[in-house]
Amino acid sequence: MTLRYESSPQSGALRQGELLGGVIEFKVKVSELSSPDDLFSDVNTPPSVRENHPLVIVLSPDCDLEWDYQARTDPNEPRHKILDHVLLCDLYSTSEIRDAKDIKSKDRDRIKSHQNIRYHRLDAEDLDRALPNPSLPELYLDFKTPFALSVEYVMYLIDKDIAKRRGILPSDILHHMIQRYSSFNGRVSLP
Repeated sequence: MTLRYESSPQSGALRQGELLGGVIEFKVKVSELSSPDDLFSDVNTPPSVRENHPLVIVLSPDCDLEWDYQARTDPNEPRHKILDHVLLCDLYSTSEIRDAKDIKSKDRDRIKSHQNIRYHRLDAEDLDRALPNPSLPELYLDFKTPFALSVEYVMYLIDKDIAKRRGILPSDILHHMIQRYSSFNGRVSLP
């Protein structure tokens, strides 16, 4: 089956299943603080580390993202619809999965065939020709490592052309991925 990604909108709300390239995250390096109180000081800026996310996928639901966008752009919309953060997940190439030291070789086939609930594979497909990088390799999500960034910050990165909107998963593939993500996060925890 050949899967075609949909084009990302040039403007407007982020979309669930949308691929973003070049997202940058800044994390506070607590281990480098001289005192934990430095986090709350107005004088000292805590040390941070810049983490680059070459390719991520949006996991937050479309309805929440659309309501957020409407509330941010229309002063008459209720403010309770604004999201603080958008949930994102890194996408990894086959070589990154293959070379990961914490993944045993016997588990790689299980990951590729969707038999490991923690991971999800997206087949290699071409993006629409109009997009900057027309093709993507086979990609993997690790459902154990999602992260959240401020919606306002992500939209700033896109507006400043730092991050790029790369494409959106077709709905049938998106629904399968979200169902697997929900199953992983909704599993009963064991001691």
